[in-house]
Amino acid sequence: MKYNPQEQKWSNQFAWNLSRICKEKDIWMGDLFERVGLTEREKNRILSGHNPTLHKICKIAKGLKVDPSELLNFKKEKTTAYKKSPYQVMYPSMRVKIIMQ
Repeated sequence: MKYNPQEQKWSNQFAWNLSRICKEKDIWMGDLFERVGLTEREKNRILSGHNPTLHKICKIAKGLKVDPSELLNFKKEKTTAYKKSPYQVMYPSMRVKIIMQ
């Protein structure tokens, strides 16, 4: 499969939205994935930027009690800021510079 930078950006934004919503709702991602029936491997793939299927997106949204569109909200504004990556929800000592275009 050919590498597509736009798809990678969307996958990273999906993972960011997922971590943000989990933090807002005070939900541990491991518990969420277990509750919706996704494995540790699937969680790691999603958080590392692999494209989740529509079925997995809907399962995750149902587990979070949000509309799937909240997970797929990709902002077009260009910002450069230090923000927490999806892994920082689980590993707060990580420092990552995220550049969104």
